Amino acid sequence: MNKLIVKNLFFLFTLLFFAGCKKNLEEKIYGNANDTNFWETEGDFKIAINSAYGRLGTPWKGFSLWQFAIEDLSTDYGYGGYSDSRPYSSYTGWSSSNPQSIDWGLWSYLWQGVSYCNKIIDKAESANIPEDAKGRFIAEAKALRAFTYFNLVNWFGGVPLVTSSVEVPLSIPRATAAETYALIERDLSEAIELLPSKSTLVAAGEREYGRLTKGGAQGLLARAYLQQKKWSEVEKMSSDIIASREYRLIEDYTNIFSLANEGFKNEEILWSLAFGGMQNGVRINGMYLQVYLYKAPGYPAYSSYSSWGGNMAVSNEFYESFSADDERRKLLVREYRDQSGATRISNPVMMIKYPEDLTNSDKEISSTDYIVVRYADVLLMRAEALNELGRLDDAIEVLNEVRERADLPELETADFDKISLSNHIYKERRWELYFEGHGKRDMTRFGTLLEHIKKVSADAGDDPERYLLLPLPTSALSANPALKQNPGFK
Repeated sequence: MNKLIVKNLFFLFTLLFFAGCKKNLEEKIYGNANDTNFWETEGDFKIAINSAYGRLGTPWKGFSLWQFAIEDLSTDYGYGGYSDSRPYSSYTGWSSSNPQSIDWGLWSYLWQGVSYCNKIIDKAESANIPEDAKGRFIAEAKALRAFTYFNLVNWFGGVPLVTSSVEVPLSIPRATAAETYALIERDLSEAIELLPSKSTLVAAGEREYGRLTKGGAQGLLARAYLQQKKWSEVEKMSSDIIASREYRLIEDYTNIFSLANEGFKNEEILWSLAFGGMQNGVRINGMYLQVYLYKAPGYPAYSSYSSWGGNMAVSNEFYESFSADDERRKLLVREYRDQSGATRISNPVMMIKYPEDLTNSDKEISSTDYIVVRYADVLLMRAEALNELGRLDDAIEVLNEVRERADLPELETADFDKISLSNHIYKERRWELYFEGHGKRDMTRFGTLLEHIKKVSADAGDDPERYLLLPLPTSALSANPALKQNPGFK
């Protein structure tokens, strides 16, 4: 399989250096790339778009690790920390400079991705390349920019909106969350009109798995609508995705994440970040979650990975919340046989959702792809919207599709009202999507996050609301005088 990010290995960071980005780019919020001897051929734009994707999967940065720390470990089902055995402590003593991971591992890489996308859009407009290629590059860049802004607005609130690579001012005030979402919706709507469908690419012999398609952009737009509680828009977008017949629930839940099932053949995936792991002894990019997964003594899984952290797990309470017959619980391990054959209990509960990469691992990195949007999420988004629109029968029908794959009995409309069904959909999302980067966002939307913060934070005090958003890093505040810190942080 020729994954997008694996292809052009030595060009992955070409744009960063070749285009003349400033030496201290990571300390700046917004970087501009020079144009000398670049942006002339379709190949140049392919290097550029690969670099934009690459910002999301940079080793140890972006979505290779921090997505899990922010969206999963900070929830009431996540247990542990990314580097020690304590329960996740992001809601205690979290200042703008502690932990530094926001600064060096996340913030700058998201903004570098925005900068790359802006440059691609600006340069493609007048480029002398085929029109179909031009449209696709512009659409991908807009969809990637929207995805990046979606994460920024959910994690940090309204942020500066930068949509041009020309004369970007150094002092840019924050836009509101509503203004940020308006840009996200516009970018994704325009991308949907230009991006090819998955089936079109497969029919044409496309080999660069990992590039965004129409369905991927539709899934991202449905997610943006969902977080704003625009229920009618969620219903319409999910209906369009279903009507395309491009995607379906695959039969075996445990096979969704299988290394052998990656690529276009996995009909459940709308978009994945294609991680390459190692190639010819050289690190490309990869999933770093496995390094930090909790490994109970004597349990053989993930034995090829280092044990630097080894502490990401799920809580016993979350494990107990599953029905005993739920197929999705098979990827959580509480009782196991160690290497001597003795039966032991794992505390906390181990997670084997993401498979061990025995062929590509250097004891730190895995080629396991990061699934951004899959069909089960589309169905659950649709069920949530239908319920909020008062269509309980339709919501339960969609929900039962997901439950059937999990080998669970059908739900009956007579057993629910709007509120109780909403509560069940919340649980169903957690059972289906745990450790896939949805947790904190779901808790925010369903209104359960604040109580969790009060419970786990030693310093929530009279201002627990400050922990609903992440603090802006010190480097960002220094680089942009117009940027104001989130309330409650120094």
